[in-house]
Amino acid sequence: MRRISLYILKIMFLVGVVFSVSANEITAVWSRLYKSARIMEAKYSIMQSIVEQHDKNMVPVLTDALDELIVDIQNMNTSTEWDIHNKLAGIILRELGSQRAGGAAYLVMRSVEVERNPYIIATAIMSLGKIGDKKYTSSLAEILRKINLHKTKTTGDEIIAYGCVNALERLKDPAGFRMVFLASLSGYSPQRKVRKTARKALVSMIEDPTEVLLDILKHDSSFPEKFAAIEVENASRASRENKISLFIESLRLGLLYRKTDVVEKAKVNKVIIKSVQLLKKYRAGQREIVPMLKQIIKENYDPNTTLSAIETLGTNRTDEAAALLMDLYLLQMKKLEDGGIINRSKFMTTIIAMGNSGNKIMIIPLKSIISSRLAASGAKQAAREALKKINQ
Repeated sequence: MRRISLYILKIMFLVGVVFSVSANEITAVWSRLYKSARIMEAKYSIMQSIVEQHDKNMVPVLTDALDELIVDIQNMNTSTEWDIHNKLAGIILRELGSQRAGGAAYLVMRSVEVERNPYIIATAIMSLGKIGDKKYTSSLAEILRKINLHKTKTTGDEIIAYGCVNALERLKDPAGFRMVFLASLSGYSPQRKVRKTARKALVSMIEDPTEVLLDILKHDSSFPEKFAAIEVENASRASRENKISLFIESLRLGLLYRKTDVVEKAKVNKVIIKSVQLLKKYRAGQREIVPMLKQIIKENYDPNTTLSAIETLGTNRTDEAAALLMDLYLLQMKKLEDGGIINRSKFMTTIIAMGNSGNKIMIIPLKSIISSRLAASGAKQAAREALKKINQ
């Protein structure tokens, strides 16, 4: 410690001449001091003083020091040596990240490749994220991909994965989006917050993730992954039109696979239900949706999905949707006239959807409900409210 103190005193003396020398000369002084230190503890103390300045002019000193550390890895033997090495590497990597030292990015990536301590590897990865060089996106995404696939993840795996998610969020490169998405669903422990951080990152990582999420929907993804893709798109900053295009595709795929995959039926239904709900939320007006909604209503998947499909017809506002609502109305009224039992929830939802459609062709049918001796008072009141919406 006495030798270290002498080094610090020497540093303080040299810093005292700051006002009479240039920035380059000061950098050169610190560089000579660091290189002249014979023991690692002294180097660490000097580096602490360098880092505390948070001076961009010191980046060359930091870069040279990191290069030296990488070379010396092969000479590390004892735990004491590794301990001081890790402390030194940690503060250098963090400062290079804070200074966004683009010129040092290749050495920081080299640290990712050769370091052995998960915390130092994660620190190097996060520094790459701060530096912002997208050239390394694919490399970091590949590291995360491999960890995502591990059935049993070690603590070290999770530390490195967290670093990858953090860095890829900062890099904001679409090339890293898929692996962060998969990390949000992978089997990480809650303690390391990898999944939570990944879910948060997906919202801000790229402006419009529609293209990537559509690819996930269409190719080699499980239904939980498809469901997650829908939720991520809904939470994203994508345009309304792009969101609707993705929800149409997810509904189409859900209906397609429901016929062929009996084992996954419950998971497929979740995709169908969510898609319908979101198409209603965004008041999707595409004609291509109507045949899919008709299929859901006709096959009577389950009460909630059927009712959501009818509600979505009301927000669709196309002539095709209006025609289907008219068919549903006529079917229910015929049952009433024939003395049959109707599904009250389905009838009420149809009436409300007729009003939401805003289509003038609904006026006469709604008036017939109001004047009917067979319709319940609740149905008549719903018809009156629906008429008000159309006449607004």
